[in-house]
Parts: sequence; structure tokens; C-alpha cells
Amino acid sequence: MTGNSDDRVPNASPRLLFAVQQQIIATFQEADWIELGYFAGCPELIRNDETLLPGLRSNDPAYRTRVFDILEQVIARCGAEEIVDYLSLPDWLSQHHPALAQELFLSGNDSALDDLARAAVTRNIPELTRQVQRIRRTAQTDPEVAIGQSKEMLETVMKAILAQDGPNSDIDIIKLVKMTREKLGLDGGGANTYRNRTLSNLTQLVEGINKLRNLHGTGHGRSRAGETDPAHARLVIDCSAALCVYFLEIDRQRNAPV
Repeated sequence: MTGNSDDRVPNASPRLLFAVQQQIIATFQEADWIELGYFAGCPELIRNDETLLPGLRSNDPAYRTRVFDILEQVIARCGAEEIVDYLSLPDWLSQHHPALAQELFLSGNDSALDDLARAAVTRNIPELTRQVQRIRRTAQTDPEVAIGQSKEMLETVMKAILAQDGPNSDIDIIKLVKMTREKLGLDGGGANTYRNRTLSNLTQLVEGINKLRNLHGTGHGRSRAGETDPAHARLVIDCSAALCVYFLEIDRQRNAPV
């Protein structure tokens, strides 16, 4: 296992187990099970089970139930996140069960996070890719982690934009947003008073997200788990993702060839 334990999907919920079972029933052949066994470090569990592979070969109705039993044992050995990533479960769910994908991973119909994921690739910001993935994994199962990641996602985007002007890794987030606004020409001016008023509230929005992260997130070694919920986390995620996409789009426009 790699990574911090806060990044992992917690012990699989019944809904997550159901989602994995649905993908396996729809896509797995015998070789897929053998490969999963080796990936999880338990090939004997798959090969020696009296119901699993024989049931798959004979189309026995008991096979569908046995998949749940085997999955629980596999996840106990290597963790739910490892299996989710190995199967690319969010991608499969987005195509075949979009509502469940949205529920479990905040993906499928979430345009801001999807846009952000694409921007992370085109702008070559690997850490942003990892942060979006963590948010998708934890939005429902661990909202405190998702809130913390939303704030860090904002920092990553602003630092990527400001990196052209030199190092800024030790700058706090409030100063970062002020520098980003200045860099992108978002510090007011012009005739559109309401536009300028909206832009002037960007700093307050980031400050609010930062305070929510300090109260309910996992930053600085603190976690007030159980004091927030997925709906609360979703509000923070949506605000952060939309602001990140806005900053990156303005930066793209300003740097586009004339």
C-alpha cells in the first residue's frame, strides 16, 4: 500500500461493494479473476474457492452472491482504494451507472471536477490530478478529507499559475489568491461594477473555504470527523472546483497566441 491513510477509501460500504460487484458481473472472465487474485496477493483464494470460478463457468446463480463474499476478503487484504483504482471503477460506473458514480465518486455529471481533471492533464499538473481523484473517492465516504483536499486543490492551481513568476511555495492561501487575481488582471477596473464586485469577493470565498477546512478538514494534523457530512463537503468542493476552473480558463485565455 502506498500513500497516506487519509487518502484511502475507508472499509468498503455496502453501496461500494454493490458497485464493484456490478462491474465484475458485467465484465469478468476467469482470467480476470486470476489476475485480480495475483494483484491482491491472494491467488489461492480465487483458485481454490469451490463456488466462484465453477459458478462463473456454469452460469450458476450462486456465483453472483459468492462475488460479494470473495470481494470482502480481497478488500480486507489490500484495501478498497486499491481495488477501486485497479478496476477503474469510477470510469466504468460513469458509463453504465452514472447516478451511482455521482453518489460514490462525485463523477459522471460533475462538470467542474471533470474540467479540472482534464486541465490537470493538459497543464501537466500531476498533483492536481491526484487531488481530484482523492476528492472523488472521499466526497461521500470521508467528507473531512474531501474538504481538506479542496483547499489544497485551490493552492495547487494558484501556484501553477504563479509559477511563471518564480517560487511561491511558502505563501499562505490568502496572499496566493491576491497574487493570482493580480496576475490574471482580476483586481477590478473597467465599467462593469457588478462584475468587479463579484471578482472582489473571490478572496472572501477562498478565505471561507480555508476556514471551513481548518474547522472541519484534516489539515495541520487535525480532524473533527463526524462534525460534517457529504452535503457540506459538496458545497466546499463545488465552490473550490468552479473557482479553480475559472482561474485556469482566464490564465489560458491570457496566454493564448494572438
